Amino acid sequence: MRQTIAYVARQYNVKTLFFQLGNFPGKLFVDPLGVNVRSLYSKVSRFIEADNWVDWEKHRSWKENYLAEKLRSHNIPQSSSLLHFNWSYLFDLFGFYVLGAVPNERPRPITKLLNFFKGRFIRLRFDRIDNLPDGSFVLFPLQVNAGSQVLWNSNVGQLDAIRWVAKNAKSNNTLLVVKPHPVEDDAAFLLALMKLKNEVGFLLVGGDLFQLLARCNRVATLNSTAGLEAMLIGKPTEILGNAHYSAFSEADLAFYIQCFLIEADCFGSENFTEEQIRLILQRADHSFYERFGVNRSLYQ
Repeated sequence: MRQTIAYVARQYNVKTLFFQLGNFPGKLFVDPLGVNVRSLYSKVSRFIEADNWVDWEKHRSWKENYLAEKLRSHNIPQSSSLLHFNWSYLFDLFGFYVLGAVPNERPRPITKLLNFFKGRFIRLRFDRIDNLPDGSFVLFPLQVNAGSQVLWNSNVGQLDAIRWVAKNAKSNNTLLVVKPHPVEDDAAFLLALMKLKNEVGFLLVGGDLFQLLARCNRVATLNSTAGLEAMLIGKPTEILGNAHYSAFSEADLAFYIQCFLIEADCFGSENFTEEQIRLILQRADHSFYERFGVNRSLYQ
């Protein structure tokens, strides 16, 4: 539906904006073409001399505060189960079958219901890695398996990616640690993940992602925000899918955080200010990039 609306808008020269939660708290990603690797920013960022625009003192201060706050929040659940059902899905079914709405994909109510009941009996048994020395394992933080970043922006599925990373880790005498996404609700995927664990031999963990990022020696991801956080910490990061940050240097990452993402908290109780709205609407105009020396002829 979103793609259809955007297509029609473009046919009538109506400016469009795509919104996504920023990869860091209190920040918003806004772009006229799409999000992540499908965004205009993904096309344009390589033409920006990021180092010329970054206030490094400001960035170091932000980074220090961000990392300190992340390391303070430390919550380690020992198991995970699927016990929730998304009741708003019933509205999707009503829209599709009664109102004739066009969905992004055909509803699968029977599959959804089976997944829900299967999920009630799934309990992931996490391995303990307290005794592993820091820097002794590769971390693969999983994304929601049915999420758009996995389905649209990666040529490899998560299970195949795990197989590849596990093989590479084994050849380097390194352990692979896999962390499922905390809101993963695809029972079939979780069952396949546990089967793959027995087949390949990786460790399955829960707990605080940032603590794991701090302890691992490198990170593998399709295109998760965890990859950006790993880069922020300074961990070697292997990106297996397509991501807008795949070629980021340290300066590119600082520019992205400081200059591109908009300071706006979607979960806050305060209304957006006029300045925040101005900055959001400004992204519909390509002149935003011209401020940083990018000529339109380079990407149109």
